Amino acid sequence: MDFIKKHKWTLLVVGSIALIGLIILLRGGGQKESALAEKDPASAMNFYMNLFSSSPGESEIDPSKVGTFEVERKDFIKKIHLEKETVCSGDDFEVRVDARDPDGHDKDLIFKVAEKVGNPVILKYYGEGTQDIVVTVRDYKRIDTKTVTVNVVKCPDRPLVYLKASPHPMRPEEGEFEVIKLEGFSGRTRYAWDFGDGSTKKTETGYATHNYFARDQKRFHSTFTVKVTVTDEKNTSATARTTIDFPNIQWISSQMGASSIPIAYNRFPIVKDGSYTVDLNMKNIYNESLSFGDADVEYVSCDGGRPAETRAYGAGALLSQTTIARNAVANATLTLTGGMMPKSTCNVTIKLKGSTQSGTSVNATIYLTIPVSDADLKYKKHQVVDDPELDRKVQKAKQLLGKDFVTVDELRTLEKEGKL
Repeated sequence: MDFIKKHKWTLLVVGSIALIGLIILLRGGGQKESALAEKDPASAMNFYMNLFSSSPGESEIDPSKVGTFEVERKDFIKKIHLEKETVCSGDDFEVRVDARDPDGHDKDLIFKVAEKVGNPVILKYYGEGTQDIVVTVRDYKRIDTKTVTVNVVKCPDRPLVYLKASPHPMRPEEGEFEVIKLEGFSGRTRYAWDFGDGSTKKTETGYATHNYFARDQKRFHSTFTVKVTVTDEKNTSATARTTIDFPNIQWISSQMGASSIPIAYNRFPIVKDGSYTVDLNMKNIYNESLSFGDADVEYVSCDGGRPAETRAYGAGALLSQTTIARNAVANATLTLTGGMMPKSTCNVTIKLKGSTQSGTSVNATIYLTIPVSDADLKYKKHQVVDDPELDRKVQKAKQLLGKDFVTVDELRTLEKEGKL
């Protein structure tokens, strides 16, 4: 599990690229706005596998030790902007990079500043003295690096906020933000969040999540600057910033000939009157409208010994809305009636198939976990966990959410928010 947590982005990117590489081998690629489509799949997969694999404190991958990796020096970096050249210990500051690809493929460029992927990035240092900041800009086979320095000095005592950002462990399009430490505050504190995409939120605890699935996907990755302002009972206030970066998997897929769109949803459907419903938010990342016409639905039985069953439907039989305007978000409801689903079904995979207005094929996949019916439950004493505290939390979560069934993710979120 530790390996999966540490390398979750690597595994996500590698899995997506492996599938994309297979599609390229079978279909070939048309002319794309990105140079990625011109690369051979094996080398491309190797590149992405190593891209996000470095952790803080680790050195970059040595290209000479990777069989298919060839690196050429290129003058990408034009200017590095430091928000401050002298900063207080514990204060954050922004580093922004101006970079251009002489061959015109700016969208392929990936940025890394110090140990953070993205552009811009927010950095913070605690030790005094001069700090070197290494900036790396690269694409598939070319790289440019430059170093700038910042002077870190000790400043008078003042309130400080320590903010941590990370991808959500269960929802890959979502960011998780947590104030892990406060200095110089007293009594109860309140929190005002700005997630960097126009969305804001206020909380009573230093924990918040935000979904970025609706972001524009116009290049390899997208970076957002997140701010939180903390205020205590005496109106003492301070603000902290951080950045979070997301690889644009659907954009990468489209450049390699496998167009798809991001969808946000709860994989545990609501059961009512024998039907299963899920609210979907679907983002059209393309500059033209698209529509879904067909759907293949795979039903997997709770009994592992029975084979999966696949059935074909018209997309309109499942979705309340099948058309999405250019660069828009569509809110739709997916419904599986009781008659559609074989008995004792535990998992459902829905593959939507459609096209853009100009005829480019577009796909989307939805994975659902079906609540197990009483008839399918087989209780065994050794499988029952006797944990009164966990049971208390589950019962309270049901009351707070107004549901008969709560997921591990929902329990975790309520705990982080201090509601259990």
